[in-house]
Amino acid sequence: MTLAQTYVGRSSYFSIFEPGQAVILVAVLCRAGDLIDQDVALLDTAAEWCVMTPGVAADLGISDSKHSPRIRLASRFGTFAGSHERISVEFTAEEGQSVSVDATWFVCNEWPGPLVIGWRGCLERMRFALDPGTESLYFAPP
Repeated sequence: MTLAQTYVGRSSYFSIFEPGQAVILVAVLCRAGDLIDQDVALLDTAAEWCVMTPGVAADLGISDSKHSPRIRLASRFGTFAGSHERISVEFTAEEGQSVSVDATWFVCNEWPGPLVIGWRGCLERMRFALDPGTESLYFAPP
């Protein structure tokens, strides 16, 4: 039996990243939508959705529209009401090729936490692996 998988790109991740009041245990660099700059995000396989910070949403021209269907999200920061947006997220490769995923984001103007890369609508749409020995994130399209 062979258990080898192939990936098209690799980037570093950071363990125990502290950008202020929150501690991020697995922090990855990514780019939301068509933004030029990368952001640090919490890679959370237990998070239901990707969660966009109000700053990133503003940079992309997205607002938490009170007219769209309201979605509730329970988190360690409390329960929030927001809306969903489909915006791509790119994992930029230090080696190999970068990968973009059409992600579903939870957007809420009151979100106090970090950018989150979650399972539904993102991580489930790609292949990825973490190597704690080298703090490497490997990724590939599905």
